[in-house]
Amino acid sequence: MPGTASDSSPAPPGLRIDLWLHRARFVKTRALAIQAVSDGKIRLARNGQTRRISKAAQLVQIGDLLSISMTENVMTLIVLELPPRRGPAIEAGKTWKPATAHGSSENP
Repeated sequence: MPGTASDSSPAPPGLRIDLWLHRARFVKTRALAIQAVSDGKIRLARNGQTRRISKAAQLVQIGDLLSISMTENVMTLIVLELPPRRGPAIEAGKTWKPATAHGSSENP
C-alpha cells in the first residue's frame, strides 16, 4: 500500500530544528534559526553520537541533547517537549532544561 511501511515501526515524533529553536524562543524568527543552523552553531547528540546540524529540516526529538552557541557561551540543553506553537516565554521554558556536564540535569 502506498505511503505505509509494512515491516518498520513508526518513527518517533520529531520537530524541525528551525521550528524548535523558534518556538522555544531561542531566536525571534525562523529565518534567524535557519541562519544559526547554516552557520554551524547547533550540535545534536542522540544515542551517544554527536554531530553538527547543517540543515534546518533536521528533526529533533524529546530527549535529544542540543549544544547551542548563539553568543559567546555555549548552552547545552535537553529537549523535553516539541511545542505545537510559539507561545509565551513561560510555555517555551518548559520545552527544555539545562544539561550538566554529565548530560543530565539531575544531581546524584
